[in-house]
Amino acid sequence: MFFSTPWGRLVAGAVLITPVIAIAAYMASRPAVELPAENAPTALASRDRMIEIGGVRRPASDLEGRRSVRKLTAAERKIDPKKPAEYPYGRSPLLSPEENPSVASAYEALKTGKHPERITPLVSPEPYNRIKYEANKEEYLTTVEPGRVWQAAQPDEGVPAIQATVGKRHFIKQGESVRLTAKTKPGAPVTFTSTNLGAFENRLPSITVAANQDGVAEAAFTGISGTIGKVPILASSPEASGRLRFIVSVTK
Repeated sequence: MFFSTPWGRLVAGAVLITPVIAIAAYMASRPAVELPAENAPTALASRDRMIEIGGVRRPASDLEGRRSVRKLTAAERKIDPKKPAEYPYGRSPLLSPEENPSVASAYEALKTGKHPERITPLVSPEPYNRIKYEANKEEYLTTVEPGRVWQAAQPDEGVPAIQATVGKRHFIKQGESVRLTAKTKPGAPVTFTSTNLGAFENRLPSITVAANQDGVAEAAFTGISGTIGKVPILASSPEASGRLRFIVSVTK
C-alpha cells in the first residue's frame, strides 16, 4: 500500500503535523493577552485600561467585583407614611409582645431560648392532658404551640374523626380573611397551623381555639402583607382522629 512505502509515510506525517504547525503559527501571531492587574490604583484607571479576554477587548473595570450600593432613604423611595407598610414575600409585620398573650408567649420563647415548641412546628410540645386543659383553658389556648397539629388522637371507639364543615380550598386577596372550621368533640381544643405565613386572630400563623357546644372550632385566617401564593394550613384536635389540610391561595 502507498502509506507503507517511505514516500507514503512521509506524506502521512506531513498531513498529521500540518494542523499542529498551523495552530502554533496562529498562537504565535496573536497579540499577547494582558492579564488584569490585581491591584488597580483607582476605578478610573481600571476603566481607561483595556484588556483582551477571549479575543475581545474590554475595559478592565468590567472584571472588578460589585461595588456596594447605597440604600435609598424612605424619602427617596417615596414611601407614603400614611399607607400601611408592604412587606416582600416571606416577611411578616413585626409584632410587639404587648399585642396579646399569644404573641407574648412566642416573644418569651425567642428572648429566653426556652420553649422552642412555641416558635416552630418541628418541636413537639408536651403531650396533651385533658385534666390540665380543663383546669386552665385560657392558658392553654393563649399559649401558641404550632406542633399541636401533630397531636391528633388515635382512632378508637368513641373517638370522632375531625371534619371540615366548610370547603378546604379558598381564594383570597392580601388583606382579606377566610373562616376555617373543624368539627371535634364539644369544648375540645383545635389547633390551626399555617406552613407559609399568614396570620390568625392572634396575629400569628398558628392558633388554638376551643370548639363550641356543637363541636365546631373556627379560626379566621388573613392573607397579610408578605404572604402570597398557596398557603397550606393543617388543623387537628387531640380529642379527634385524623388531620385536616386546607389550602388558601393568596393573591395581590
